[in-house]
Amino acid sequence: MSAATDPTPLLRQDDLTFDWQAAVYLPQVTVTSTSAKVTHVLEHAPQLDQLVRDGTARWAVEIRCPHAICAKIETSDGPVTEITWTEREIDLDGRVCVIPGLLTAEACELPRSGLTALWQEGAAASILIPAGRWLALGSVHWVQPHFASLFSFNKLSDDSPAAAGRMEVHPPGGGAAEFTFSVHLAPNIYSNRHSRTIYHAALVGVMARLPEAVSSIDEDSPHWPIVEELRRRLDASGASSWDDPDYDPARAASVLEAFVPADQKQSEEDDD
Repeated sequence: MSAATDPTPLLRQDDLTFDWQAAVYLPQVTVTSTSAKVTHVLEHAPQLDQLVRDGTARWAVEIRCPHAICAKIETSDGPVTEITWTEREIDLDGRVCVIPGLLTAEACELPRSGLTALWQEGAAASILIPAGRWLALGSVHWVQPHFASLFSFNKLSDDSPAAAGRMEVHPPGGGAAEFTFSVHLAPNIYSNRHSRTIYHAALVGVMARLPEAVSSIDEDSPHWPIVEELRRRLDASGASSWDDPDYDPARAASVLEAFVPADQKQSEEDDD
């Protein structure tokens, strides 16, 4: 039998570890500002299924909030795991993530069958794994979208005098992996793209294109949690959402990130 210090094969949703020949882990994750529900889907890994049936491994979901230094885990013996938390436990202005997976509840033996050739070199037929190890790990799902990443800056190729000062906002493509708008700036203002004024003008432009961008997004889209969080924050502030007749992109932008004039910002920093 292998030593307990041996590394543990890991089945990742993104396939980056290449430890398994054919196993697939595809968790379905639904998140809100204070809860998460995970439906674990495991395919072609009877070895892991057996550990779950034996009770030596349990489905799990973990939340982490780096700002509040909070981490908590809930486990279940069934394929659905739910976790809740309060706003006091996390920093809603920080980034909070949900991580689904499969954990060992106690020391157990994992058969080498089904693993790639690298794991077949041991003399023993199975690998001894201590309690508390991740056997499967899903992708990170952010509870609070990082709204600075809603858009990225690019330089317009047109450097003619007529293009000076121009800003163009392009919504994410239909098949885009990330929900990121592209903000194109004229060359004469691109170098100043990190200024608060340019940033906020871009955010207003992004909010103006938001109704078009979200029109084709439904609950099956990986971008749905971001859309739901955007709506939640607008609703919580009393601002109209993008599908209301009186939707105001400028107000929506100030809800996501309040606009502070440069002179006022400098004064506040001096006061600190």
